[in-house]
Amino acid sequence: MGLSMYFAILSFQSKSPFYSYMTSAPLIVYGVVNLLLALNGFFGMLALFRNRWFYVRLFSHATWTVLFMVLVDGFANAIYFITQRQDYMSWCINSSADTLNTAANVTGTSLRGNDYYNCDRLFQAEIKFGLFSTILMIVLYVYWGACIYSFSHKQGASAVTGQRLAAEMGMMPPPGTAGVPPPMHPIGGGGPGRSNIIVLNNEKPTSKKFSFKSLRRNHTIDVSNDNNNPSNGKQLKRKSVPDIIFDDFHIPTHQQQRRRSTDI
Repeated sequence: MGLSMYFAILSFQSKSPFYSYMTSAPLIVYGVVNLLLALNGFFGMLALFRNRWFYVRLFSHATWTVLFMVLVDGFANAIYFITQRQDYMSWCINSSADTLNTAANVTGTSLRGNDYYNCDRLFQAEIKFGLFSTILMIVLYVYWGACIYSFSHKQGASAVTGQRLAAEMGMMPPPGTAGVPPPMHPIGGGGPGRSNIIVLNNEKPTSKKFSFKSLRRNHTIDVSNDNNNPSNGKQLKRKSVPDIIFDDFHIPTHQQQRRRSTDI
């Protein structure tokens, strides 16, 4: 960015950073493209500060575009300088002669027209320096552009991966915080005296079990000897709730049937 700004300032002053003599039109074009490259560098600093893939990708595309313009224009200036050998020789000889005449105060003697100042050697040296500088700029600028492109590609891959993960996580419910589950409240009561009620909790079950044998044991009938006394008549033994419920389903034994026939 600083180098491009320096090249732009020299070009706008009609001075080439690589050649001693060049017309103003190529220098203006070279100054414009270097100014664009410097402005692109400022935009790159903003893109890196924002750290957004859209700005980084735009910065990468703009960098390659401006770099292509700068390198092509620098190579074109080198070719243009080679084709302007005669103009360069005239400018070099006349400029050197004027400088020497002014310094020596020589009057009546013309030093123009002959190459007393090794302008041809200077021209060959500037061609080599200009081509070497152009090749070096191509290598460095392409390397910088490749680094910016690689960074942009990595930013794009990270952004796409993040969007994909966000989309996949959005289809699933958000994970809850891990914790101890609350205790379960009992559905039925588990107090004493409620052995015939089904309780769906962790209460220890009673040892009393249901059987038809227990029903027959509790379902006995006491009959008094006096059949005419109503108070001493048939009295039912106190029964529990299951005995009353399953009384209709009780099947008397053979001894109970004989006892009933005898009593009757």
